[in-house]
Amino acid sequence: MPDLVFPNYGDHAYAKVSLDPASVDFVRRNLDRVEDELLRELLWMSLWEMVRDRELRSTDYLAIGRSELPDEPDLDILNTVLDRTALVVSRYLPESRREAESSVWFEAALGNVARTDGDRKILWARSAINVASIDADVARLVALADGVEDIGFTLDQEMRWAIAVKAVAFDLPDGDARLAAEAERDRSDRGRRALLKAEAARPSAAAKEEVWSKIHGDGYGSFHLTRAAMQGFFWPQQDALLEPYVGRFFDRVRDVFETRDHPFARSYLLALYPAHRADPGVLERSQRLLSELNGSMPTLSRQLAEVADDLDRQIKVRAFAETDG
Repeated sequence: MPDLVFPNYGDHAYAKVSLDPASVDFVRRNLDRVEDELLRELLWMSLWEMVRDRELRSTDYLAIGRSELPDEPDLDILNTVLDRTALVVSRYLPESRREAESSVWFEAALGNVARTDGDRKILWARSAINVASIDADVARLVALADGVEDIGFTLDQEMRWAIAVKAVAFDLPDGDARLAAEAERDRSDRGRRALLKAEAARPSAAAKEEVWSKIHGDGYGSFHLTRAAMQGFFWPQQDALLEPYVGRFFDRVRDVFETRDHPFARSYLLALYPAHRADPGVLERSQRLLSELNGSMPTLSRQLAEVADDLDRQIKVRAFAETDG
């Protein structure tokens, strides 16, 4: 029996391939030994699809990534898999495992920053920033931004903003001072958007209410600035604070699609649909609204069905990850 079977070798077919158990076992330990770059890319894609189809646990995907990805020589493959890893952490981990698994990946990512060079350092550093999900890990990012810990390269402004926004979202000390310093450093439109994202991320009932009112009122002066505020609103660790906005989203989304242009409405749905905690109750409310619409608002119906379908997958993948292997 061969150690690895991949029926779409060469990528000649439009096919989604699920690996058999023996092949998965081989990939767990030997993916970095596969010399064919296209085959490695296809194998990583298969692992990703298997997570989404509940054939491979999301926790196993992260374990394979920690084992096999550090030696991946192709930057495109590395970048793609790291992006998918961030999605696994944010969407597909059971809530009971999310913080622990994200922290393990965070430490592994920083370890790979230390042991590699060039663009690979940057990709691994971005991965660490993306997955940081507990106070201690965000505080470590702040130390990196302040130069307390040397990682062998200078963080770019986009990384610095991402760390500053997380520092505010996690209510770390001196968050406002950090925002002010980054705003002084970066006076561009990107800086203005990052500041608004941070304001929306602030774990304060008053701040959330102000942002919510502005989004539904006159906004922040432009669509792009208002969208930045939308994108900073929901954070998993703020679940109790954000609970009231689950119902308020469903109360307002129909009006948004009736009165706002398509770019605004779509951004509103993508950013403020409360999928952050994979709550079956949110899925039930989505399905109830779809039933009430009964095709009367085709754009909202289609886009709501898409995000509800993603949420349904999210719930099922998280549940599958908690089953015994």
